[in-house]
Amino acid sequence: NLSALTGTDEGEVILTWTAPGDDGWSGTLQSAEFRIQRTTDSAFNAWSPTATPPAYAPRITISTTNVIPESKQTYIHGGLSGGVTYYFRIWTCDEVSNWSDISNAATAYAYGGPDTTPPGKITDLVALSGNNFQEIVLQWTAPGDNGYSGSIVGGKYQLKYSSYLPETNGWQAAPYSITWTTTTSPGNKEIFIVTGLSAADTFYFWLKTSDEADNWADLPSDTATARSPATYHNVLCDGATAEWSLKAEKLDTDSRNGVRHFWCTWSSTAVYFAYTNNGFGDMDLFVLIDTHTEYGVAIGSRSPPAWENMESHTLPFYADYALTIEDSGYKALRQWTGTSWTVPPDGTGIAASWISDTAGGNSEIAILRSTLNNPERIRVVALHKWESARNIFASFPIENPAPNTDVAVNCTAYYLIDLLPGKIPSEVVVSSADYVNISVNKTVFEVTNSSRPGGVITYRIVVTNTGNTSQSNVVVYDKIPVNTTFVTDAYGFGSGIKLDGIVKTNAQDSDEAEYDEADDKIKVIIPSLGASETSTVEFKVKIK
Repeated sequence: NLSALTGTDEGEVILTWTAPGDDGWSGTLQSAEFRIQRTTDSAFNAWSPTATPPAYAPRITISTTNVIPESKQTYIHGGLSGGVTYYFRIWTCDEVSNWSDISNAATAYAYGGPDTTPPGKITDLVALSGNNFQEIVLQWTAPGDNGYSGSIVGGKYQLKYSSYLPETNGWQAAPYSITWTTTTSPGNKEIFIVTGLSAADTFYFWLKTSDEADNWADLPSDTATARSPATYHNVLCDGATAEWSLKAEKLDTDSRNGVRHFWCTWSSTAVYFAYTNNGFGDMDLFVLIDTHTEYGVAIGSRSPPAWENMESHTLPFYADYALTIEDSGYKALRQWTGTSWTVPPDGTGIAASWISDTAGGNSEIAILRSTLNNPERIRVVALHKWESARNIFASFPIENPAPNTDVAVNCTAYYLIDLLPGKIPSEVVVSSADYVNISVNKTVFEVTNSSRPGGVITYRIVVTNTGNTSQSNVVVYDKIPVNTTFVTDAYGFGSGIKLDGIVKTNAQDSDEAEYDEADDKIKVIIPSLGASETSTVEFKVKIK
């Protein structure tokens, strides 16, 4: 019954066992020896009390007299390497050199003294926008208890984060902190999800580790950065907009005839629209929706539903749904049948709503995605008209006309909205004289200096004419993403935009491209786009 315990002083293991007798378990050991062999090799199998031992499995001999059978024996084995695991066996020899059989195995690590070695610093922390509203996912590789070796048992992670990047000493200045316990091994892939973040804000993260003795690792030199998703959440249609993201979900403000705001967000089950600072006592709102992705196929109507000459206006796409709000007494989702718009009763197609008839009020409405046939992407135009006339009082996007007179308008802009987690509505707005057969795809083309503050992102927008006829003067607008700044000199002094590989200036001149600093957006005019042809726009932004 040999046993081994970690000692109390550095380099010690305490061994205990029960003494046998001179003959088996009887008779006092008059003049005897205990011989102990040790090794740090767990696979060692050449145990012997007499053969010459290898250097890595030495023996010690303890001479003794008058040992009573079954008495408790203790030996403190010093001089070992602290923190290292040792394996032990023991034999007993009587006065005529009769050796006992080998004992059971006993294992312990030698006491290493006070633990003053911290874990290694985390060098690969990555922050990613989460799949759910207001969450960011952090990923990293676990260090070890001592640097990058040894498992951490009963240690801690401490995370600090901020919605701004402090000029100096970000760890100390960061206003938010989370600490949690951990038991992990070096090289483990770790994940932590931060929730409840303010929507659409960029957050900066710092993370470090401690062991069970509160030895804290050094901080990494870099921070991890990601934007909190501002979409993919459910909205309570109650007339309050506190749960909406002002930065990302308010698509536009039209100030041409009073001030009106148009909003959009979505979840896995519904699409939500809001219209604020307005009452429907003397106004009507039409939200025209195209749920198709085959933009070159004419499925739907280029005109809004017939309603006090609304059908005289022209849409920039073929719409297959029309959300119509007259007031709290009538709101419905109309559908194109292939030949005409349906005229459904109040509430048709509406999952939830709050409609304000009072001037300056807020209205919210929810449409189930299943009602729209579960689209992955939609195109949207909103037209706000007088109560009893076709006069367009406000329009969204605001690049569309709002003359507030009794004339037909030709809408040449729309919102392109990918109904995916974390996407920002209206990241790309495109208009043209006839936009039916134009598709747009915006991607991150290149990231330099990492996706952290100071990093540079190159965006590429590919515009494709999917129709059979040439298009002229196709206008591409793109808002600069939140928490980034447009790189004005990306391709030379005063030149931050490329069109089909040709550098363009940012000024409002005749070279087909410009940067509008006031609205923080770029505008590019593609002079001609033939059938099936593509045109490419590139620009760069710097992460704040």
